[in-house]
Parts: sequence; structure tokens; C-alpha cells
Amino acid sequence: MRDHWRKAERERRAFGSVTAGTTAGPLTFPVQDVEVRSLIGSLPPRLRNPFLLRYYGGFGIQEVAELLHRPAGTIKYDLFEARAKLKKPLGDRDG
Repeated sequence: MRDHWRKAERERRAFGSVTAGTTAGPLTFPVQDVEVRSLIGSLPPRLRNPFLLRYYGGFGIQEVAELLHRPAGTIKYDLFEARAKLKKPLGDRDG
């Protein structure tokens, strides 16, 4: 039961951080945002899911591993691989 409530709290925090109203900064690049979303969407689910949970959901490595029912070492490697796949098409852009 304790694990259930812990998981529910983590999910509540993740949804809250994702859906919280944020104001756009003075300088935005909507075209680049679409491109990045497309690149993330092109990742296989094995890489995309841990990437989104870690970097957009704000979960720690161990939490991501628990949510996806995979070892933490596997999650670390998948994150490394996802970053490498995204880095290649994005190049060395700043920001």
C-alpha cells in the first residue's frame, strides 16, 4: 500500500510540473521546438520513455527504473543512447 501511495505522489508531482502554466520567455524558437519534438518522437519507445520521464518528468534514475520495471543500469545506458541519437541531428547548437 505504501508503494502505491508513493507512486501516486510521484505521478501527481510529475503531472503538476508538466501541466503547470509557464510563460514563454522573451525569445522562443517554435520551429526548433517542433523539430526537437519530432526528433524525440522518432526515438524508439525503449529510449523515448526513459528520456521523457528523466528530462521532462523530472524523475530520478531509480524512479524511472521502477516505473519502467527495468534495471537502473539499463536506464542509464538507454539515456546515454538517446542523447547520442539526438545529438547527431541537432549538432552543436547553443541553447
